Amino acid sequence: MIQKECPKCKKIKSVNDFVTIYGYRSQKGKYCNECHNQMEKETVVTFLEGRDFCLYCGKKIDKMYEWERTGKSIFTYVNLDHMDPRSLGGKDNRSNTVYCCTACNRKKGNKTFVDWLNLLEPKYQKLSREVYINKHKRVPEKFKKKSGYGGIEIKFSIQ
Repeated sequence: MIQKECPKCKKIKSVNDFVTIYGYRSQKGKYCNECHNQMEKETVVTFLEGRDFCLYCGKKIDKMYEWERTGKSIFTYVNLDHMDPRSLGGKDNRSNTVYCCTACNRKKGNKTFVDWLNLLEPKYQKLSREVYINKHKRVPEKFKKKSGYGGIEIKFSIQ
């Protein structure tokens, strides 16, 4: 049996235990499957700011993407959400963004954060509100949406 050392865990393992960067078994893979999965989870926790679950629904998330063998992304598990939607005048910066599961990001759409909070389970409503206040240094009710933001505003005058 051919073996090699995983550079992360330093264990000598069968080459059949190694995977590509996309998680597919390959004797040419750099890391063992166990270390690869651990690194995927660490990446998720980094993006989710210390959590391994969606801020809005609590769904556990173990990896960012699902990949084809060729390296093409076929599914994204985590999306960037603008808590105050950009379409309503929210800023595109770190204090207005969080990562959440793809399903929640789609459901939230361009709802105001207050409207979105009302749709969440109480546990995640409370947590999401705390994160919002921590990032924005204000309560979500203070957000003033801008009408016509992101589009063209046409004013007519009758003479």
